[in-house]
Amino acid sequence: MNVCTYHIRAPWKPVKSTDSWDKVVKILAEKVEPPYSPTRRVPVVDSTGKVVNIISQSKIVSRLYKEYLIDANMVPRTFLKTPRTDKLGIRNMISLKDSSTLGQAFDLLCVKKLSVLPVVDAGGCPVGVISTKDLWFYKKLRSLDPKGEDPQNWSVMEYIKKAEETAAASDAKRSHCVTAGLDTPLSTFITLLATKHTHRIMVVDDEKRLVGVVSVADVCRCLDTDNFSVK
Repeated sequence: MNVCTYHIRAPWKPVKSTDSWDKVVKILAEKVEPPYSPTRRVPVVDSTGKVVNIISQSKIVSRLYKEYLIDANMVPRTFLKTPRTDKLGIRNMISLKDSSTLGQAFDLLCVKKLSVLPVVDAGGCPVGVISTKDLWFYKKLRSLDPKGEDPQNWSVMEYIKKAEETAAASDAKRSHCVTAGLDTPLSTFITLLATKHTHRIMVVDDEKRLVGVVSVADVCRCLDTDNFSVK
């Protein structure tokens, strides 16, 4: 397994407790250049400069879900965007074949500096994900049988099955593969992100092949692009 060299965390940009949610969204929507990683959290400070809260991209998504989508009579126009009509989330994806080993997955995560890697079958359909969280599950599985075969030599599908069993037994959580089609509106992506407690939804075409991803960061960028005001 390669030694991971991740991006440098970008300097935090604090906001005041009196600032609007829109200012937070704009910061979270900003694209940064390497070697910095994207901003995923914004500290909120009081008049003395003391941090009193931290707002994450996921918290923005949860707020959108609660304020606009639960028992909503009318969905905002921005929330009607779809991958098919607006190219929402459509992008070239780096993925891993389901016949690959866990070690190869970790190497690719490190080399490409990714936080998650979709696993696809021979037809290009997503069947799972490997994320940086799986480093914890790898160490856990290794500790359960230190003299056994190194899990890095397992196929990713064999590993995912055993990691899920470990997660269930230890009440730990690992990333799951959640998918949505080309005609899925942003409102549904927000609902899935909020209720499935995940950071990204894989976008699949009409043949269920992986063609993109909608993340919590994409939601923030949609809001910022449309000058959508969060209440």
